[in-house]
Amino acid sequence: MTERGSTRAVFFDVDFTLIYPGPRFQATGYHGFCARHGIDVDQSKFARAVADAASGLDRGDDIYDPQIYVDYTRRII
Repeated sequence: MTERGSTRAVFFDVDFTLIYPGPRFQATGYHGFCARHGIDVDQSKFARAVADAASGLDRGDDIYDPQIYVDYTRRII
């Protein structure tokens, strides 16, 4: 039995399933972040870069490795 007011469920949303994030996770967000760090990126190539980088996320194992997401972001940029 749960206490009144306690959390009963937690949802994790991945890849715009339930929640569509703001510009931070879109081409304008990547462009702005990169610009702040002196990296020039072409926003028009963002969608293709994400599609190309996506293959690196499917490793086929169940082990969490944060380096996967670092590598994914590097491929996009």
